[in-house]
Amino acid sequence: MRPPPTVFSLRAILTLAVASLSADAQIYINYGNGIGEFSAYGVPINTGLITSLNQPQGLAISGSDLFVVSYGSSRIGKYSLAGTVENAALVTGLDGPEGVAVSGTNLFVANYANGQIGAFSTSGAIVNRSLCTLSFGVDGIAVSGTNLFVTDTSHNRIGEYATSGATVNASLVSGLAGLGGLAVSGTNIFVAVLSAGTVNQYTTSGAIVKAPLISGLNQPNGIAVSGNLLYVFDFQGHLGLYTTGGVRVNTNLIAAPAADYGCFGIAIQGPTNSPPGLGAAASQTNIVISWPTNAPAYMLQAASDLPASSWSYVTNTPVVSNASYNISLPPGRSAQFFRLRSIN
Repeated sequence: MRPPPTVFSLRAILTLAVASLSADAQIYINYGNGIGEFSAYGVPINTGLITSLNQPQGLAISGSDLFVVSYGSSRIGKYSLAGTVENAALVTGLDGPEGVAVSGTNLFVANYANGQIGAFSTSGAIVNRSLCTLSFGVDGIAVSGTNLFVTDTSHNRIGEYATSGATVNASLVSGLAGLGGLAVSGTNIFVAVLSAGTVNQYTTSGAIVKAPLISGLNQPNGIAVSGNLLYVFDFQGHLGLYTTGGVRVNTNLIAAPAADYGCFGIAIQGPTNSPPGLGAAASQTNIVISWPTNAPAYMLQAASDLPASSWSYVTNTPVVSNASYNISLPPGRSAQFFRLRSIN
């Protein structure tokens, strides 16, 4: 007796697009001596988007602008999301800059060498070069509302400061040796702990949510959060993808050239267009799910029923062909439902 036919139901959900003028970018990372651009699945779009930088570190996106920290040149450069130079020396005279964060028209930078947090406008004007003066070793920085969160590596802690420069709580979270970057999403802080090989999760009031949230990492350094996805960059140049619940999606999403100063910068740009329709076609014994390459800020999810109690990410790396991302999957005996999900 024949088995029942496999049914594939396809649908794409509408997600809100982040305001941006870029048509094709969404993951930016330190890539050797420059910045590389990749799709949500880590498929290269332009590994040489920006080149000839001097030890690139922190990255931040605002609208259609990409801000890049050059540790070795002690400056911040401003570029378009397409890689066009707008001002390679937007802010100069910094002292070992590493982390950068942007909020509205304000740009905040953590100077590792002198322990200062500087504030500038996104057009490069000086607001306050020494907005906060800490000590050697400030590294990651994130902004949420009117507060700044900073990894203070010399004191093994995360500090909280107002964007006006006032200290809110210099020891918001303490006892964390070997810190890297941090990211804030809503009321949650995610921090990379290099020495322990973990990512820990806390509330913005300093309470432990889960420590560790992710373990067994190899010197995690840079970290970024977008929607329910968490990106972690290690010293060997591996960018791993996890959910904010700690579930591993792809531990080697992108392999970048390792750098002696450690891979750190990550910036995520969401979709700039409405979600496209999904296509399905038979290919020998498999089913190929496809969507156009002009929508690289989406990932494929699958469920076994509708309404779905949960959706899981399809982690297969797409093959690019005929201007489409294509994922080949073996058919099952039960129905499978698919949708595209924005990465933020």
